[in-house]
Amino acid sequence: MTFISAAGSHTGRGRRINQDAGYAGARLLAIADGEGVGGEIAAAFVIDALRACDTEMPPDALVPSVREAVEQARDRIRALCGRRRELAGMGTAFTALVCAGDRLALVDFGITQAYMLRDSELSQITMDEGPPCVLGMDPRMVRPTGPLLNADTGNKPYIMSRDARPGDRYLLCCEALSFHSDVMQRYEVLLTEPDPAAAVSRLLDLARWNGHEEDITCVVADVTDAPVLGPPTLVAAGALLPGT
Repeated sequence: MTFISAAGSHTGRGRRINQDAGYAGARLLAIADGEGVGGEIAAAFVIDALRACDTEMPPDALVPSVREAVEQARDRIRALCGRRRELAGMGTAFTALVCAGDRLALVDFGITQAYMLRDSELSQITMDEGPPCVLGMDPRMVRPTGPLLNADTGNKPYIMSRDARPGDRYLLCCEALSFHSDVMQRYEVLLTEPDPAAAVSRLLDLARWNGHEEDITCVVADVTDAPVLGPPTLVAAGALLPGT
């Protein structure tokens, strides 16, 4: 099994730096939502480490490969924070799916989310780190919080194995989309738009139309048993630059 995938990102209104990062490949889908000064670097480190998983591997190597990539990213964050004190508070949330054969590894850490559309039913497959729902509260005024991969904590990401079925569709997104757009609107886009790239464009517009000012990033992918050609898509991740 492989993914037919697309990724897209919009920098938040008035922002100079997009702190998100996303990756859409044949065997890896990933999204990271950086936080704090230098958060874009932390997000880029996670995506860069996970890129090694976008390759053919046996299903039993999925979870160990993902776990190793996460620890490599954590080590890079710690090393950089040790050299540059102004970045001590940087961190990132992230979600990724890695495919091998008919199995998927799902890794989840923090407020980023993943959804699966199967047989016309949409379900959230990640842990919900968002704020409690309060009647009458405007979601645009709420900043969701959750754990971050950073230099100070040794928290482990949630990792599990899932089955991969042709025809399944996945959405990975940052909190700007998951908490600031209507789930029925997202469902309608995923159900009716056959092209992953067009679906990404429409989903990004949902959060923008709602007036959200955070960076907005998402990945849409369809599981297929046909060969997938073409290079992966890397979005935002502006911190993958010399000098970090």
